[in-house]
Amino acid sequence: MLFKYTLLFVLLLLCTHGSSSHARPQLSIGRVLVARGHKVAFAGYNETLPSWMQGYPEIEPIGMGAYPMDHAFYEAFARNFIFPDEESDSFEEMMFWVDILFKSYLGELAFYRQLLMDRPIDVVICDFTAESCIDAAHEAGIPFIVTATSTNLSLDASQPYVPMLFESPWTTYEHAPFIDRLYETFILPAKRIATWMKYIEIGRSTKRAMGIEPYGYFSNRWRDGLVLITNFMGLEATRPLPANMFLIGPLISSEYPPLTEELRAFLDAHRRSIYVGFGTITILPAHRIAIILRALLRAHQDGLVDGVVWALARTATDPESMPRTLTVDGVAHSIEDMRTGRHPVVRLLDHAPQRAILHHPSTQLFITHCGLSSVVETAEAGVPFLGLPLFSDQPSNALKLEQLGAGLWLRRPQTNEAALAAALRRLLAADSSERASFRVNAARVQSIVRIANRAHERAADIVELATIPGAIAAHASAALRMPWWKARNYDLYLFVALFIGAFVYAAISALRYAMHTILAAKQKQKQA
Repeated sequence: MLFKYTLLFVLLLLCTHGSSSHARPQLSIGRVLVARGHKVAFAGYNETLPSWMQGYPEIEPIGMGAYPMDHAFYEAFARNFIFPDEESDSFEEMMFWVDILFKSYLGELAFYRQLLMDRPIDVVICDFTAESCIDAAHEAGIPFIVTATSTNLSLDASQPYVPMLFESPWTTYEHAPFIDRLYETFILPAKRIATWMKYIEIGRSTKRAMGIEPYGYFSNRWRDGLVLITNFMGLEATRPLPANMFLIGPLISSEYPPLTEELRAFLDAHRRSIYVGFGTITILPAHRIAIILRALLRAHQDGLVDGVVWALARTATDPESMPRTLTVDGVAHSIEDMRTGRHPVVRLLDHAPQRAILHHPSTQLFITHCGLSSVVETAEAGVPFLGLPLFSDQPSNALKLEQLGAGLWLRRPQTNEAALAAALRRLLAADSSERASFRVNAARVQSIVRIANRAHERAADIVELATIPGAIAAHASAALRMPWWKARNYDLYLFVALFIGAFVYAAISALRYAMHTILAAKQKQKQA
């Protein structure tokens, strides 16, 4: 007899520190569950909640108060890790974020504890950055599901042939030289271990202070729930997954905000347009904006492009990040004209309907930071990309999409006018031998993404599965309840090795004894 729901359950979706790449998949799952008759609520900080909830009126919003990552935080992050022209250390970037996560942990845990006591919640979905959400659900005995953007985030999904480091120049070690494998597997972790252990101890003491039993690496707690990876095979390196982990990405909605009339008219009139976007949390420095704009204006002079739409997002809130004017070949271009719609070629917008722009037939290229949402959305639209990644998983995403043949990417030190001009020519010039292949490969990746994106119902099934008594436990690997040496049969290997060693030793000893006996007998015969 099938398990049947007797009452609708309340689903709480929690995404506190991630960007839209983290929130939108949760909301997409929530929409399916509401259609099935379940009650769904989504909790987030007041600053981000309104923008994330647009288009999801069926889901109840729950405000968590003021966002600890205010504009000053993002400005400090940008000045430390985005403004410099050299590559930043991804480990230092991560520690910058980890620090704010620890500082907000106490307040968030108290909020979640109270919320779980006040409401009859049957299952909780937590973004992997909301460790306090996971801890609160586990403490309350409520089934929980973790959403994460990559299998690389889980130790249980790690494989020795797949780099765990987002900054690795390899998606797998299949073709990596010995020295790179040695450096990434042993030398680099050894250099970082002291800092990492310091933060692990901070995490342990923080949890103990709140009555939470520490559990080491953050993904270890995921073993007590189910895990949804909001990515897809093709962008993710192929590997076996733990039984409680499901690859159900990209989970992008079939609905998205439409073009404004002004923007539609602009794109209709500019049939060879480029869309530029660096995500919702990035602040770019003025000199890099100027470099990109000059390269685009020269591409216009060369006939490669006739229109540019650039969504500034958080950069628009930082006046110091915007140049005043640009001069290209003696012609002055006003940034103010670009922002007010008076420039004939470039539109600089505070915000833009990204997916609607990507799906417009005039859009020939997406210049992107390669955040997961942007990578998925350009792939789903079949538009080639030029990646200018900045931090976190962005270089890894750019590398993977380039290997699929859907575009090109430049490292930060390479982001100069000459390199941009060369890349734009390869991607857009009518006489470029590569232009057609980029478009063909983008269409191929589009097909992969659209098929992978049919997993919304499957994701909702997994959420319902979590509410069935014993279902989560059934997905827990027995290896997690066994000593590491027993789970890997190392004791058997040791026994067999010792047995073979003893057998060989006994055989050699017997042979030596037999030879010694025979030689001794022959010696006696000679003496006789």
